[in-house]
Amino acid sequence: MVTVSSTLTMLGLFYMTVFVFRTSRTWLKILCVGSMLLFYFTLFLYGTGNWSLLAIMQKIAFVSFLFLVLAIEYRTTVKDFQRASEE
Repeated sequence: MVTVSSTLTMLGLFYMTVFVFRTSRTWLKILCVGSMLLFYFTLFLYGTGNWSLLAIMQKIAFVSFLFLVLAIEYRTTVKDFQRASEE
């Protein structure tokens, strides 16, 4: 289950990052890349078996994802995600 949930989370995070990189919101791009790096580091800790730090990093990664989704939901508009050719 860890493999399935990690793969789906990485896939979702990747697609959110792709769509955010089409916007002009620099702070949101930084937040996406930071969230991806946190998640990759958490997976690294799981792979190496560092259980004490893993428990803390999972909570930090979850809060990071939560802030990312809330920022996308409440701090962006439809115009942010339209392409230049559609305007």
